Amino acid sequence: MEKLSRNFGFFTVFTTVVGMVIGSGIFVRASSIFQLTGAPGIALALWAVAGLVSLAAGLTIAELGAAIPETGALISWIEKVFGKKMAYIYGWTQVVLYLPATMAALGIVFGSQVSLFFGLNPDIYSIIIGIGTIIFLGILNSLSSKLGGHLQIVSTIGKLLPIFAIIICGFLYGAEHQSYNLTPFINLDPVPGKSLFVSLGAAMTAIIFAYDGWIGCGTLAGEVKNPGKTLPKAISIGLVLIGIVYIAINIAFLMVMPAGALAQTQTPANDVARILFGNLGEKIVGIAILISIFGTINGYMLTSIRVPYAMAIEGMLPYSEVLGKVDKKTGTPFNSSIFFVILSILFCFTGKFDLLADMTMFVIWIFYIMAFLAVIILRKKDPQLKREYLVPLYPITPIVAIIGGIYVIVATFLNMPYYSLGAIVLSILGLPMYIYLERKKSKNLILEVN
Repeated sequence: MEKLSRNFGFFTVFTTVVGMVIGSGIFVRASSIFQLTGAPGIALALWAVAGLVSLAAGLTIAELGAAIPETGALISWIEKVFGKKMAYIYGWTQVVLYLPATMAALGIVFGSQVSLFFGLNPDIYSIIIGIGTIIFLGILNSLSSKLGGHLQIVSTIGKLLPIFAIIICGFLYGAEHQSYNLTPFINLDPVPGKSLFVSLGAAMTAIIFAYDGWIGCGTLAGEVKNPGKTLPKAISIGLVLIGIVYIAINIAFLMVMPAGALAQTQTPANDVARILFGNLGEKIVGIAILISIFGTINGYMLTSIRVPYAMAIEGMLPYSEVLGKVDKKTGTPFNSSIFFVILSILFCFTGKFDLLADMTMFVIWIFYIMAFLAVIILRKKDPQLKREYLVPLYPITPIVAIIGGIYVIVATFLNMPYYSLGAIVLSILGLPMYIYLERKKSKNLILEVN
């Protein structure tokens, strides 16, 4: 099989982190987080806690990416520590559930925002626009990895400018009007009928989705120049910046509108912008949201199409000989791109953003925890492994990531048990596929020997 070229430097990886993470979450899920927490203080605290957990996770993962810089990332890392079967189940879950479902969720949100911006009915057009966007970006990233990387840089810069405008003007507005809506800190019964543990867990899952995307840079490890230095630097700087931006923009929201009002609107950023800048400002922010989500979809497309490719070059998908090809003209995994786009489109027909988002967070964090454990295990099992980067404050940093992940998994399961079980079943279906493909390999080997 052909190898992918090392085209990506620090700025492309950094903007991929920022571009993939800052997307729909901060705009679409801000209201639900205020609803679930029932108090601005605890909402802000959860944004900070989720940021610390994500930073701990990113710094921990970076050690694996630097030590084992292979395209496919977590698949290779899990295989090295937990064996081929578990690595395959993870890869299978990424290919058939996590990545296409996340892409579909983002596509649905983008289609909904475009529909609202142009005064169309989102119930009719959100899925159509979402599917069209996924197809367009699939083609774009299939034509050139550099083109997709350049688009990521432009979209990341484009989304940050209006976000900073809201933050700066929101703080100035709050100081001028003395509107500091930051209390109460906690509400012990934010959602009637649900325990505080489950309510805050649901909010934590929503926030974790807003921080999700940093793992995608690991899939680029095989195409990054000097991954030992570039990956940890890009991930850590990117996540710290994102955490600061998320907390700051939530405070800016609360400087302009009280938490109760923010909890009742589905467009908090637009409503805040209308107060700050008038109707024109609301339109500008609406465009910024579209750019933000579009850049996030592009970031996921840029990284996700390489996952089925990485599995295919190992012969671990049906029709691997097709999916594992690199197009000679473009140097990209073209067939893998088509396969991934088709799966994403199928998930789009559910039409449910919240369901897809929460389900993907539940299942993927099971494997993230395995990756965090892999760092600890490899330190003991393979101390001679060349490590150009070591996770700081070891073992505290991996432990923080593990505890945070366990909370997300348990709380999400309690909040939506049936869908969580469905995600587990779909993941476990990878085991019979693994057995089938291994037997097929053995038969082919016997035929070649004879």
